[in-house]
Amino acid sequence: MLGKLALLSFCVAYVFSACTDKVSNVVGVADDSNGNYNVIFNNAVGATYDSNSNPTCYNNVANLQLPGILGLISGTITVNQAITLDANSQALLTLTKNDALIGTVCKDGKSNNILIPSSDCAIDFCKNETSLCKALSTPGTHTLGELEGDAGIGSTITLPAL
Repeated sequence: MLGKLALLSFCVAYVFSACTDKVSNVVGVADDSNGNYNVIFNNAVGATYDSNSNPTCYNNVANLQLPGILGLISGTITVNQAITLDANSQALLTLTKNDALIGTVCKDGKSNNILIPSSDCAIDFCKNETSLCKALSTPGTHTLGELEGDAGIGSTITLPAL
């Protein structure tokens, strides 16, 4: 009887702690520049995955892992002016956790934490995402669906290890 109760408890705990893809691993991709950057994400939503493409959660909330993958689900991208993005272009990260102990780890591509080097706060963005970089060089507002369908661009961004 005690064994059955333990098994039932484990099953209930597993069901309630399972990370459901595109439900519990969903995050917002926000622009904190107040519109001052050339490329702006609007109402963008993504899903978090580990480096093996498994959904990632912690306490049934999305958990962004580095290395990992951010899968873009929906939203728009506005490009204000034509720019040339090449293999040397980088995405400068701002990573913030709403936590007094952690706070902002990276701000505009520079580390705010002595344990994290600034080189980990930037991604060589166009090195692997060449078709995405071409699309982001074209002024206008692009939906994720347009980028995926018309431009043949995948909806995942590979995140580096810290």
